[in-house]
Amino acid sequence: MAKLAAPDTATTYSELSLAGPFQLTSPKVKVKAPITLPGDVHAALLAADEIPDPYFADNETRVMWVHDTPWHMERKFTATPADIDGYLTLTLENVDTMATIFLNGEAIAETQNQFIRYDIDVTGKVTAGTNTLRIEFAVT
Repeated sequence: MAKLAAPDTATTYSELSLAGPFQLTSPKVKVKAPITLPGDVHAALLAADEIPDPYFADNETRVMWVHDTPWHMERKFTATPADIDGYLTLTLENVDTMATIFLNGEAIAETQNQFIRYDIDVTGKVTAGTNTLRIEFAVT
């Protein structure tokens, strides 16, 4: 879903994958659950016992609130000085759908289409040490 890429020579680049564990929260409901990206909110809520299985019986009607709730996904990651040397791009794929992307508290992009790959210039925005990537999904 997300990765950082930086050139390490004229013809190659290095890559830091940001796929994996994120923290799922919402400003509207009191939920805090782990979510693995790539992944989806329903699967994370089901794994955390926050919702019943939406594919069983009439449970789909009991989890309709999930679609009407704004969701935030956040992850901390560490970058070394070598990781951030030179031009740096954050690549996002399959972000469904309308979201604002934050890096270290700064809004750096907005997404509007799950089928578009987003390559965001984050040169100078990622620091050596701990960084925070946050994705805030709007209710659509």
